[in-house]
Amino acid sequence: MQNQSVPVYKSDAADDMCLMTDDRNILSGFGVVCKYDSFDAYFSNVAAMLGVERFDMLSHEYQRMFMNRYWHGQLNSLTAVGVNTIEERFCLVPNGDLSDWLNLFKLKVAPCAMVNALPVDLEFGITVH
Repeated sequence: MQNQSVPVYKSDAADDMCLMTDDRNILSGFGVVCKYDSFDAYFSNVAAMLGVERFDMLSHEYQRMFMNRYWHGQLNSLTAVGVNTIEERFCLVPNGDLSDWLNLFKLKVAPCAMVNALPVDLEFGITVH
């Protein structure tokens, strides 16, 4: 089987889907009220690192890859306080249909974020000077 490259940028300028916005809307629906400074900073830095103005200019594959990285970090932070998040992290699938990813996020990750007051400030090691 031959490896296929994944596009970094969206090929359709009319495509306005942004997983960061979708995540925010889902979290808001669960009543998650939090400061988004670290959330916004993380995704702004990702975009700048990849040479785009905004996170939503990245292809869906890249958006999902960085969303998964972000949420894995958030969920892993709970293990220090004894919260098992294996099932929630398992729902952060790296491929497949985006609607499935969003449904799994809504089903497992968002409720966990609500119960455990996520997102929290974490250092992800992505900085742009």
